[in-house]
Amino acid sequence: MKTSVVIATRNSIGTIEECLSSLMPYYKTGSIGEIIVVDGASTDGTLKVIKKFPVKLMTDPGKGMFIGYEAAWKETHGELVMFIDSDACLGAGFFPGLYTQFEDVRVGIVGCLARAASKNSLERTVGQWWDYHGTMLRNSGTKPSRFKKLYYHVTGFSGGQIFTSGPCYIARRNCLEAVNGFKEWLCLYELSPRLMYPGDNLLSRSIVENGWEARWWTDAPVCHHPPSTLKSLLKQRYAWGKGDGALLRLSRKGRISRFAPPLIRLVSPVLGIWLAIRYRNVLQLVVFPLAHYAWIAGYMMAPRPRSEVKH
Repeated sequence: MKTSVVIATRNSIGTIEECLSSLMPYYKTGSIGEIIVVDGASTDGTLKVIKKFPVKLMTDPGKGMFIGYEAAWKETHGELVMFIDSDACLGAGFFPGLYTQFEDVRVGIVGCLARAASKNSLERTVGQWWDYHGTMLRNSGTKPSRFKKLYYHVTGFSGGQIFTSGPCYIARRNCLEAVNGFKEWLCLYELSPRLMYPGDNLLSRSIVENGWEARWWTDAPVCHHPPSTLKSLLKQRYAWGKGDGALLRLSRKGRISRFAPPLIRLVSPVLGIWLAIRYRNVLQLVVFPLAHYAWIAGYMMAPRPRSEVKH
């Protein structure tokens, strides 16, 4: 089962070498058949690093990550197509571990729950969110408690047990072909080329709606770099909120459905207290709610769409 890899970059000088280096052992053994990097007009030396590796380089003039993904995956040839963030990397045992995830022919897409590369207290704090989310996913077979339902709604993973996402996710080629990849949602870039909407989750939903299953690989050997400063974290969450807001405005959902996400996130301090107790980390009391309030701010500032889609 050959795997093709697609990476989108833009000024990724701090992480792209680590990302590509982690792929090389699997490229040399043949598990990864090809690597395509789509660069969005980097100016920081990213291209110089990329050219040191045996990859195919495509260029995207900064029109949006998923536009780059859409162009790149159609140039691949593997039975499986992996989309990995430029600030993520694979660890030992990724192959053949990945193949076991696709032994069930009903599985169309697999999302990897990554571990955080923790270098400071803020990164460790964000990494604890990912760790706790993994715990929730591993217990998804049990009947959800009220607290668990609250957690999923506050963190935006209300469909987390059914759909998948992540900094590294892998889809069958025939699934990508069946749902036309990311194409249905590229209209969101008409609002802003920098809009950070959940394209991975939308792809997963489309694949599930077409009869396949999405699966979380909760112990995947994947590492991901979270934001290292509070400013960068809040900026990221603001952008995510803006993308989510644009997506919901583009849908045909009523006002109650559109206003419920920011309202439920107002109770994020409750989860912050729980995480602070669980991980003995007082930073959770401040960082967790601040991140979700930044999301609310972005959500409320989402650009208004000029057209509608079916979903």
